[in-house]
Amino acid sequence: MVNLQDPVFRTAIWEVYNRKCYYCKELIQEFTNFHIDHIIYKAIIQNEPNKFEELKKKLNLSPNFDINDIINLVPSHIKCNRDKWDKVLEIETYLHHFSITKDKVILIKKKMIEIGKKFENFEKEALNEYFLLQEQSSEILIPNLKVIEEIMEIWSEISPSENDVLGFIVLEKFNEIFLKKSISDEEFPIIKKFIEFAPKIIFNTDGNLNLDIIHILYLLTPAKKAKHLLNKKIIPDIIEIYNSGNRDKEIIKFLFYCGVLEDLFSLMIKASDEKNLDFVRFLKDEYYNLISKKDEKHKIIQNRKEIIKNLTKKKHELGIIENPSSEVKEIIERLNEIIRNIMKLE
Repeated sequence: MVNLQDPVFRTAIWEVYNRKCYYCKELIQEFTNFHIDHIIYKAIIQNEPNKFEELKKKLNLSPNFDINDIINLVPSHIKCNRDKWDKVLEIETYLHHFSITKDKVILIKKKMIEIGKKFENFEKEALNEYFLLQEQSSEILIPNLKVIEEIMEIWSEISPSENDVLGFIVLEKFNEIFLKKSISDEEFPIIKKFIEFAPKIIFNTDGNLNLDIIHILYLLTPAKKAKHLLNKKIIPDIIEIYNSGNRDKEIIKFLFYCGVLEDLFSLMIKASDEKNLDFVRFLKDEYYNLISKKDEKHKIIQNRKEIIKNLTKKKHELGIIENPSSEVKEIIERLNEIIRNIMKLE
């Protein structure tokens, strides 16, 4: 039995299955954005307990078999997992799956030990000191320079392909630390050092952006001083990648909050043109964040007529597509939702 949220386990199973979805065999691009699927679905224990006991007997599984045993777990795209969801499979299908996953169990356990050893110093040396400092003073909102240096030193010693698990750990630890709207004079050199180091770890071995590192940098965008540094040191390279057609959510979010993309409604039209549903969903959520701010809401009301005209035109263009995909249909729904909401704004 394992903890499905443990970054060491997630990295191990991801690596052992060659970073591919077990079902469709396509690459899983984002380390932090994939599901661990249960071959015997997880809710069977509550939904069909008798069926679960029957399956264990038919599959010659131990009476103590746990639904979170490694043999029952595979990496999966979110969509592929949802397609399978709570299905009870044929016995022959279960036997086929387990014949594959059985051989992976030892490999995953070995990989977990290997990864755990590499990162135990990170936990002990870097973070323990920070947490001790935080206990001593509630004013310490980010690690001191020594801790940042230790983190970067560890990062420098590992291969780029291992950035994923370390990025995941840092993201978990720093999520609440970096989300600030101002940086003190004392903190600024620390943040500066981190941003200047980031380009060394921002790309994976395959040349793609490490989206976990992008998300960590995104957490700095509320602070003006940090945003200025990001615009100088990081943004130009990422804009180039965005302009080449990369629409990963973390990249869009990062650039959007750095204020280097077009206004929200122009982006919504661009995303609709590209038929990029994830992009449209992100912008829809940002629209609701925007109208929660009085000044931004007032700007939208002032330009309401033009905004509705442009969104309606795009909606109609999509509406005349023959045999539209499910993505196009949902984009039309999202545009309709926003148009209706804008009309009601007061």
